[in-house]
Amino acid sequence: MYFDNGSLKRVAVSGGAPVLVCSAVAPFGVTWDASGIICGQGRRGILRCSPNGGTPEQLITVKQDEFAHGPQLLPDGDHLLFTIAKADNTQTGWDRAQIVVQSLKSGERKLIVNNASDGRYLPTGHLLYAVGGVAMAIAFNPDRLETSGAAVSVISGVGRARGAATGMAHMAVASSGTLVYVPGPPDPAVNLHQLALATRDGVVTALKVLPGPYTHVRASHDGKQLAVGWDDGKEASVWIYDLSETSAISRLTNEGRNRFPIWSPSNQRVAFQSDREGDVAIFTQLSNGTGRVERLTKPLKGERHFPGSWSTDGNHLAFTVEKEGEGYSLWILSFPDKKVTRFGDVSSNEPIEPVFSPDDRWIAYTSTSAESAGRGSTQNRGVFIEPFPWTGSRYQAPKLQIDFHPLWSPDRRWLFYTRTAASGEVAAVPVSLQPDVKFGSPELIRATVTADRLSNENRAFDILPDGRFAGLTSPGGSSVSAITELRFDVVLNWFEELKQRVPSK
Repeated sequence: MYFDNGSLKRVAVSGGAPVLVCSAVAPFGVTWDASGIICGQGRRGILRCSPNGGTPEQLITVKQDEFAHGPQLLPDGDHLLFTIAKADNTQTGWDRAQIVVQSLKSGERKLIVNNASDGRYLPTGHLLYAVGGVAMAIAFNPDRLETSGAAVSVISGVGRARGAATGMAHMAVASSGTLVYVPGPPDPAVNLHQLALATRDGVVTALKVLPGPYTHVRASHDGKQLAVGWDDGKEASVWIYDLSETSAISRLTNEGRNRFPIWSPSNQRVAFQSDREGDVAIFTQLSNGTGRVERLTKPLKGERHFPGSWSTDGNHLAFTVEKEGEGYSLWILSFPDKKVTRFGDVSSNEPIEPVFSPDDRWIAYTSTSAESAGRGSTQNRGVFIEPFPWTGSRYQAPKLQIDFHPLWSPDRRWLFYTRTAASGEVAAVPVSLQPDVKFGSPELIRATVTADRLSNENRAFDILPDGRFAGLTSPGGSSVSAITELRFDVVLNWFEELKQRVPSK
C-alpha cells in the first residue's frame, strides 16, 4: 500500500502492476484490516476504501481547525481509535493532541489519552503512543475502552514525521511481536542545525557558531548580517549574527515567542512575528537591540500574521494572514500610514512566503489550493509571480513537482524555488520580465542549506547580494543527509518485554 500523487495504490509484494484503491490526499496514517483500508486525511477526517477500488466511505469528520491522524478499528468492529489535533505545524502541536475512540454507529467520542499522538492498540492489551520522540505504553481494555495503571516509556528516542507534517511516530509492531522503529531524538522539537553559507554549485561553508535549534535565516540587504530564528520547543527568539564573524551571535528578542524575522531595507530594523501582547502579530525592533519594540499589525480574532518581505524602497511589507479554518491570504502593509490592504485574491492552504523582486515591481509567492494540498504535483499548486501593485495578471513558474519557497536572485534574472524537500534540489529558473514574462529552462542545483523544509513549513534559507545562499544544514554537513542516512532498529519477541514492563489486567 502506498500513496502516489492524489491516490492510494496497492501492489503485490511479488511485483506486478499497481492497482488503484481510491482518491485521497497525503495520508495521516493508514491501516488495512478485514473491513478495508482506513486512511487519516487530516482536515478531511478519516475515510475507508475497499482494497478492490471504488468510492471511499467517509467514517469521521472533524472541525475546520482539526486534523485526524492514525485510525485503527478496534476488535469490536465499531470503535475507531485515532488522534485528533488542532492545526499547528509544530511537534508541540502533536504533543497537545488527544487519542480518542469514536463509535461508527452512534458517533459518540471518548477521550483515552491526552497530550499524546499516534496511538495504536496491541493484541497484548496495551495502547502504544508517542509523546515527542518517546514511545509510551499503557494497559488498555478495548471492551471497556479504558486504560489502567501507569504509562511507561518503552522507547526513548523514536523518529517522528519530518517537519511535524503528520503525527506519525516511525515505529510499527507486527502481530508476531516484532518491533521495528527509526531512531530519533527524544525531543524532536529540539532539532539542531548548523548556520552555513553555500554557493550555487553546492560548496558549503559552516559559520563559526555552535549548532543550535535554529529554524529560519534571513540576510540583511547589505549582506553583512543574518537574522536567525531560534526555537527549542519551549522558547522562540530572534538572534543576530555578524557575517564578519568578529562578534558572537547575539539575542535580539526577549518577550514572548518571536519567530520568522525579516530585514528592513535600511538594514537597521528587523520585523518578526510575536505573541508578546496576546495575539500573533508583526512587530519590529532595531537590530542592535536598542529602542522600543513597535507593533505593525493587529490581527482579528482567529488570525495569525507572518512577515514575508520588505520592499527595497521601504514603503511596503508583504505579509501573510492565516485565519483559523480558512488557510492563508496575502496582504500588503504600507508605510508610513500603516494601511493594510489585501493583495488581489491570492490564497493558499499552505504558507505563501511572498518575496518582492529587487526592483519592487513583482511579488513571487507559493499557492496551494485546498483541493491540491497533500496531492503532490498538481497544476494548481506551485510558484507564481504577479506585478506589484496588483493588476490581476498571474504567471506560474515552470512546473516541476511540488514547487515552493521562491527567492529572487539579486539581479532579478533568476527565480529559485524548492522542487521537493525529499529530492534535495532547488530549481534555478531564468526569468525575463520585459517586455513580456518569459521563463527559461530550469536548472536543478543541490539544496544544501534549506534544512529539508517541507511545503507546509516556512522557508529556512535566504540569498546574499553576492548570490550565495545562507541557511541551515545538519551539524555534520548537508541538510539532505537526514534523508539518506536512515537506520531501522528491529527487536524480536518485543511483546514479552512489553508484558513484563507494563503488566495488563
